[in-house]
Amino acid sequence: MSKGTTNGGRLRQWWHEFNAKPVPYPTDPGRAAVPYPPSKRGQLHAFAECEAYLLREIVHAGGWARHVNARGDLTFVAPWLIQPWRIHASLTDDTKGRGPMKAQMQEVVDWLASHGALRTLSDEQRNELVRSGEDERAAEGRTGGSPYDSPEYRARVEDMYREWDRDSWEVIPVEMLHVYPHLADADQEWHDTAVRAEEA
Repeated sequence: MSKGTTNGGRLRQWWHEFNAKPVPYPTDPGRAAVPYPPSKRGQLHAFAECEAYLLREIVHAGGWARHVNARGDLTFVAPWLIQPWRIHASLTDDTKGRGPMKAQMQEVVDWLASHGALRTLSDEQRNELVRSGEDERAAEGRTGGSPYDSPEYRARVEDMYREWDRDSWEVIPVEMLHVYPHLADADQEWHDTAVRAEEA
């Protein structure tokens, strides 16, 4: 009897799990509260993939800004930041080079910018971020990555790091919440931002 009860309980548990609706994550793509740009069917997956990777960084944009500001070498207070080219490099690594192209990542960036959720920095600010990143890597002995790599390879890596810093974009939290209201559930910082926006 007990064995039958156990098997029945397992069957009910399996049935419940099989039919349960998946719990969405804040970084899941396709959850925007504003219209998506028109895309051809073959481009929808690429857009969603780029969107998901961008959202992972957008969630932590405040933390990255604090890291940059903690260096103490900028003439301005860095706002919440993301680096789309660095995000694309991560996507490329994860897909072994078979993922979306840079232009497709830029389409998502431009779409968010059109809704005021992302904003470009000035050339002066971008140049400062590049210099700040160079100084941090030099101080930590990380210029160009590993010291065991060839000078030519390290020079290419350092150029890549500079490109990532130069491609920094400002995240406008309140406007980003208009696009993705569910980011209020991402962490305490986003929750507090959403509360302040509602009270304003």
